[in-house]
Amino acid sequence: MKHWLIVLLLCFGSVSAQLPKSADSLKIYIDTKPKDTNYVQALSDYSFIKIQEGDLDAASKLIDKMDALTKKLDWKAGYYKTTNMRGVVEYSRQEFEKAMAYFLEAEKIIIKYKLPAKIYQNWLNNIIVINNDIGDREKATAYATKL
Repeated sequence: MKHWLIVLLLCFGSVSAQLPKSADSLKIYIDTKPKDTNYVQALSDYSFIKIQEGDLDAASKLIDKMDALTKKLDWKAGYYKTTNMRGVVEYSRQEFEKAMAYFLEAEKIIIKYKLPAKIYQNWLNNIIVINNDIGDREKATAYATKL
């Protein structure tokens, strides 16, 4: 499963700004930088590290901060990032139905706000992974052809 978790966010990281990569540097960034869209991305990156470390509660708290700031900034891509990260947390808990619900909600955000193709590709990747994990290889393959 760890392999698929890494695949889940492979594209996700490619849409981020130039931010620190290590947990310590991200923590310092979060503690010291202004609360803008880069800050939301830093929260997202840091929450992913927490997910990889198995600290899903800490990741959820960071995602809640992402959500509040995204709403305050009305940052369209942030709505996607927040919803996507909630899906990743549920995926990590092996709550595939809940994760799928978040990923499907993320698709609605992509369509509503006409987000860039990179974000849509990330979403497709997540849908492929989760369909594969729940054993629906036919759906996973169908989505893979769109990717």
